[in-house]
Amino acid sequence: MRRTDLVLLLVVYVIPVGVAAVLLAMVGLGVLAIALVVIEAVVATTVYVARQRPERPAEPSRRPWLVPAAMIGALGLMVVVAVVASQAG
Repeated sequence: MRRTDLVLLLVVYVIPVGVAAVLLAMVGLGVLAIALVVIEAVVATTVYVARQRPERPAEPSRRPWLVPAAMIGALGLMVVVAVVASQAG
C-alpha cells in the first residue's frame, strides 16, 4: 500500500469512525460506540480480504456475493445493536 493511500484511508475512514465512537461514548452510548468500532473493523477486514488479488486473475470469483452479504449483515447488526441500546436506556 502506498503512503498516499494510507494517509487517505486514515483521514477519510479511520479518524471519522474514531471520532464518532468517542462522541458516542461521551454522551453515554458506550455500547453503541463499541458496536460501531467492531462492525467497522469487520467491514474493513472483509474489504481488505476481498481486495487481495488472486494469483490467477483470469479465473472469475466463485464468491461474488461475499462482500455485499457482509455489508448487509453488518448493517443488520448495527440496527439490532441500535434497537437494543434504545430499549436499554
